Amino acid sequence: MSLFYVLSWILLLPLAAAALIIGFFRQKPLWAQAVSVGSALAVLGLSLWVILGLYTGPWEAALPWFSIGSLEFSVGYFLNPPALLLLGIVSFLGFWVQIFSIGYLHQDASLGRYFAGISFFTFAMLGIVLARNLWMIFFFWEWVGLGSYALIAHYWQLPAAALASRKAFI
Repeated sequence: MSLFYVLSWILLLPLAAAALIIGFFRQKPLWAQAVSVGSALAVLGLSLWVILGLYTGPWEAALPWFSIGSLEFSVGYFLNPPALLLLGIVSFLGFWVQIFSIGYLHQDASLGRYFAGISFFTFAMLGIVLARNLWMIFFFWEWVGLGSYALIAHYWQLPAAALASRKAFI
């Protein structure tokens, strides 16, 4: 399997988990946990595979998205030693935060929404780590803000949480 496809799986698994949870498992907390933690475990495994064996040096891949005159916008991945370090950190911490969340939020009524939010947040963080250019970093940074907003506003009924989530988004 090529590095491009492995990185695509790493990036898109948390997004797929968030979409599955929102679409089908929002009212089924055990399924939401399983889908979210399962995707985080798969991302951690694939990340370790890239870090420990598949990566061979500075690497990038780009797909043209659109162009305006001579200015071309592309999407793709860029991998170098600092990106590898951050890939390991984000995937490792993302997995363990979700494991911790199972016990910490075990009596929460909105577990499905929480696990969809944490999966989306993981997707956005991985997007920043793997981004090939500043355009993509900006795009994923905005999505991190949206994910932060959703996670901080998990207890939206509390005025302090609602205010804090708006501050984080802005």
